[in-house]
Amino acid sequence: MGISTFIRDFNKNTHIIKLGTMGEYGTPNIDIEEGWIEIKHKGRKGKFLFPRSAGSIYHTSKIMDTDLLWFGVRMWNLLYLKSCVLNRSFNLSALSK
Repeated sequence: MGISTFIRDFNKNTHIIKLGTMGEYGTPNIDIEEGWIEIKHKGRKGKFLFPRSAGSIYHTSKIMDTDLLWFGVRMWNLLYLKSCVLNRSFNLSALSK
C-alpha cells in the first residue's frame, strides 16, 4: 500500500506494473476468466475480480497485493497493469538501449 500512497501523493501519472503468478487462480472447476466475472445472486448482480482461490500463503499474499493495488485504482485513479509471467525470460538490458 505504501507505493500506492506515494504515487497518489507525488505523481499519479506513474504506471504500476504487478507481476502475478498462476497460483492466484487456484484450480477451480470452471473456466478461468480474464480478470473479471459477473455474478448474479438473489436478484442482485456485480462484477468482481476473479479468481480468489490461492493454494498457499505465498499465493494468498499475491492476491492481497492485487486487492490493495485495485483499491488504489478505484479510490485514487492510479494507473495499474497486472500481468502473469508464464515461464518466459526477457533480456532487460536490451530495453535500456
